[in-house]
Amino acid sequence: MPGFPMRAAMLFYGLATALQTAAAPVPIRDFVDQDSIVRPVLSPDGKYLAVSTRVRQFLSTYSAVTILSLPDMHAKVAIRLDQYEIPASYVWASNRRLIIRTAKEKTWMEAPVSTGEVMATDIDGSNQQYLYGRRRRAGYDYGFAADVALPEQLDGTIYLTEFTPRQHSILYQLDSRNGGRRELVDLNMPAMHFLQDRSGVPRLAYKLGADGKLVMRRPAGDGWVPAALDGSGDEIRVLGVSPAAAGFYALRGVDGAPVALYEQPFEGGPGRVLAQDAQADIGLVMWSQKGDRPFAYATQLGVPAVRYLDESLPEAQLHRQLSAQFPGQMVRLLNASSDGRLWLFDVRSDRDPGSTYLYDSASARADLLVTRLARIDPATMAPRRSVSFTARDGMVLHGYLTVPAGVARPPLVLLPHGGPHGVADRWEFDVDAAFLASRGYAVLQLNFRGSGGRGMDFVKAGYREWGGRIVDDLIDGVRWTLAQGLADPQRVCAYGSSFGAYAAMMVAVRAPGLLRCAAGNAGIYDLPLLLKEEKDASGERLLKEYVGTSEDEQKRNSPSFLAAQVKVPVFLAHGKSDETAPLLQARAMRTALRDAGNEPEYWEVSSEGHGFYNPDNRADFYERLERFLARHLR
Repeated sequence: MPGFPMRAAMLFYGLATALQTAAAPVPIRDFVDQDSIVRPVLSPDGKYLAVSTRVRQFLSTYSAVTILSLPDMHAKVAIRLDQYEIPASYVWASNRRLIIRTAKEKTWMEAPVSTGEVMATDIDGSNQQYLYGRRRRAGYDYGFAADVALPEQLDGTIYLTEFTPRQHSILYQLDSRNGGRRELVDLNMPAMHFLQDRSGVPRLAYKLGADGKLVMRRPAGDGWVPAALDGSGDEIRVLGVSPAAAGFYALRGVDGAPVALYEQPFEGGPGRVLAQDAQADIGLVMWSQKGDRPFAYATQLGVPAVRYLDESLPEAQLHRQLSAQFPGQMVRLLNASSDGRLWLFDVRSDRDPGSTYLYDSASARADLLVTRLARIDPATMAPRRSVSFTARDGMVLHGYLTVPAGVARPPLVLLPHGGPHGVADRWEFDVDAAFLASRGYAVLQLNFRGSGGRGMDFVKAGYREWGGRIVDDLIDGVRWTLAQGLADPQRVCAYGSSFGAYAAMMVAVRAPGLLRCAAGNAGIYDLPLLLKEEKDASGERLLKEYVGTSEDEQKRNSPSFLAAQVKVPVFLAHGKSDETAPLLQARAMRTALRDAGNEPEYWEVSSEGHGFYNPDNRADFYERLERFLARHLR
């Protein structure tokens, strides 16, 4: 298949030059600089791409949605957003009309928060207007735009769900060209999402209740009546209407089991299982060209492997054909032109941050459009091995070990993920692990109990175990790695961010002599203080479910109250504007270590929140972390 030379050539070139560049570490800026172009979406006629871009002006960075013409990639217009505002998503309502939902990007480690506003623009930048929100010309909207959906015929019409201040959920049909709106449903229930078929007929209203069960309503006569699923749905995500419009697709985890792909009837009752795995959640679903049926899926446990629901579908055959051109990598079909001739697809792996290509079925050619972290040569990155072992209580755990090439028994960095609940480390490229491996460190990442990807029972197994079995899992993982001869037992450090920083300190407390050092970024160290600082009632209830209601229990599992047991050097970094793990967390840990006679290396950063947003600060952090590790592990 022609048309692959750009990224493929980088792989072969990297193989040829790896020995020459082995002595020169990959520059830190190559890991932290923000990509200039991300998230391309193809227009229905295949003539344009909408992409998210970043523009640096003086000391500030702004996001924009840029429309590029194909095939020359010429920029027709860039719609610049406010500072810290980013496009949460964008969809084509027609060949000429683009719809943009906006969000606020607070910090590097936190998901963007939707502003609840929706705007639209023509491909040449004309007729820009807010269709919903405080900046709408026709009048201020006091509610929140929760969803935007499209009809089967892309004529500029969209469907928009509003959550109102009076606790109603309203579905509108909007003309994106002039902002005209027509109310379709006004449901006297808060925060309900609507699902309509491809012709725009509302078929379902749903939300996840406080008890974890799905609350559903379906239209009947002039009202909406309850619809119930079979079983206990601990986890559910509604995906879309099935082609016959008799039901809908959903990812469901029933009775604590791993999440499976279902087809559910609208009236409720038993659903049909389309795909499931006894050990792992279905984590990736790929859709047909019309977006009306899933054709492939993959789990996220270990190295993901794509499986086809119907191998006779053209999309399945195309995916198999493209995958053969990128052995050892994950290929994902993204979106297609209306006639199915053009497809965007994404390629990434454990060593490759990823690229997006445009495939033309008429010429059987794929051309590179966007490369993430473009200065990273995948051939010089360390591979990520999938590992598993049995913890001390018999539970089988999984994770990844990134090992630098050509280093016998390298020093080891334990890298617990944040969250912790529902979050999981994946096989694909991880910046922290890749950076550390490029400096000669093996990196161990474990999906300890409480992590996502293995069903709600596995998630709940980590509740009230932050300083207990979760830490046991991490300690057992390190000891298993050392027993395999994969790293030097005399040179082990733990480093993490957010909950990962908490876990790094607790490993130092619980396993004296195992570590030579510990480092935390934007960490949680004082659980009673965390509860005291939590202002949201539902957030407080959830935290108590995670860490217990007793202050004595919280103190027994707080690194700041156990600092005298931390006998290794410590590095703490924190943003002064962190709202998730407030700065008092880092200061409490610093004071406790200082009082115990173990003065930590300490760095506070102004104008940063939960994780460093500014690339200069991220580069500075990596430089400090590199020096800290070198002092104690070399």
